[in-house]
Amino acid sequence: MITFKQFLVEEVIASKRKSMMHLQNMKPIEFLDWVQSLHTEFGGVLDDLEVSLKVDGLGARFGKDDKGQFFFEGSRTGPVFKEKAFSTYAKEKGSKQEIIDRASHYDDIFDILKASSLTKLVPNGAKVVCEIFYNPMGAEDESGISFVTVKYDKSKLGKTMTVVPIDVLDASTGERHEDADGIIAKLFKASDANIKVVDPKLKVGRIDVRAKTKSVLKYGEKERAVIKSLKGADKEAKAALLATIQKAKDELAEYLLSHEAVQGKDKLGKNIEGLVFTAGGQPVKVTTQEFKDSKKKPAA
Repeated sequence: MITFKQFLVEEVIASKRKSMMHLQNMKPIEFLDWVQSLHTEFGGVLDDLEVSLKVDGLGARFGKDDKGQFFFEGSRTGPVFKEKAFSTYAKEKGSKQEIIDRASHYDDIFDILKASSLTKLVPNGAKVVCEIFYNPMGAEDESGISFVTVKYDKSKLGKTMTVVPIDVLDASTGERHEDADGIIAKLFKASDANIKVVDPKLKVGRIDVRAKTKSVLKYGEKERAVIKSLKGADKEAKAALLATIQKAKDELAEYLLSHEAVQGKDKLGKNIEGLVFTAGGQPVKVTTQEFKDSKKKPAA
């Protein structure tokens, strides 16, 4: 059976999915190292922090190759240059109707972006990495519209689509584009009622994490050795250390999510997936309890 990537003729390098550190899911030693870095580099007081809204949409990329030909790329598809390629592949593969319908939505997104003012602003050889909310793919009710698990305020979204730019890459190398910030700034200015472009970056003030991390900051080589130990004699002490670490992770996560210094979290509605905090160039995501609970729900 031919794969989707074999079905395509790729002239642009496919973007690889990048994993991000998740605060609540950090391994014990990993969390201790991260906390130590916050104190070593920032003294435990974060006053020059980058914070972005983590959105629960469709991970996508779009842009132009070096010749100016438009492409659209899903999280796992590789760059697509041909119209109707998604549904054509789904039909040729003999997929179920629901898969064909979803592929048709990808075709529609392709067509809309190709004809949009946003793409006109993207220079040849550039790829915009983004999250997309395409309204026909959402589940709508009186209280909002959900695209995956999070329900957003429809009044704060575009009438057809909402694009949340994350970065701009060189389409042929995958490296960050030399004018990434300038291109994104132009995309924001092109936002309109139909295709809204939303900046995920939030305003943030001073956040002091010392009180929330002091319980684990004191852990040294002795405690680390116990955490790594598989000896029966260390079982009880290890369990106590792990419990303290988990409590610190949970409390720090809630503290960061609810901190008053982070402003604008409701720009897409009161419900959010989480936040991404970047300190010292290292992004770490923190997700809400509501989002985590929704991921545990069994499929209907």
